[in-house]
Amino acid sequence: MQNSRLQFVDTCLSEAIAAAHADRRDLRRYPFFRPVCYRDGDDLLSGFCRDVSRGGLGLMHDHPMQVGSLVTIQLPTGGSYLELDCTTQWCTPVDEDLYVSGCGFDSISAAATLSLVTAVVREEFNRRVQQRYPFFRPARLVFNTGQTCPAYCRDISRGGLGLMLRHALQPGRVLVEVDVDQDTEVDISLDIRWCQPAGRDWYLAGAKYASVWIDEASAKLL
Repeated sequence: MQNSRLQFVDTCLSEAIAAAHADRRDLRRYPFFRPVCYRDGDDLLSGFCRDVSRGGLGLMHDHPMQVGSLVTIQLPTGGSYLELDCTTQWCTPVDEDLYVSGCGFDSISAAATLSLVTAVVREEFNRRVQQRYPFFRPARLVFNTGQTCPAYCRDISRGGLGLMLRHALQPGRVLVEVDVDQDTEVDISLDIRWCQPAGRDWYLAGAKYASVWIDEASAKLL
């Protein structure tokens, strides 16, 4: 079981790193999870920013987006909001009434770019020691009482997982079940370190691996 868990971490980190560096290195994606509002036509809707690159934003929302549609995203940064005009490049369902999408910047000013980069750098270096990579997929938490709770992985690092879920969590040990592929599911013991509300009816949590020694994973990931 320990080997399968190490393989899980190795495989998922490899996938996340490859995706973060896909296409061109100057468009590398960085985890940047926070609530956003966006205007799609005449509708003002709420969702989450998942990640950011120099070319655009990854979003999560409960309404489908039409590819090619123009959206204006209100992104909180440093106590204020940036309004960013974007075009939906793709949108796919990940669960019932939940979608992820990628939006490219139509145009972005130098001031907006600086504000966005500053916010990303501040989050990465002030709050994290280990490099995180976007890693969005459904998961399930299993508690020692036998109760289960649906959740989503947000990001992955050598030290743990970022989670998103509908219920608040208390610090402590929990088991997370994640699908590696259609035929393989791996369970990982996590220590929940923190949990905080994020937007309407959602919570973000940070967890450290409890039973996987990441230093034993392949050094090529670094």
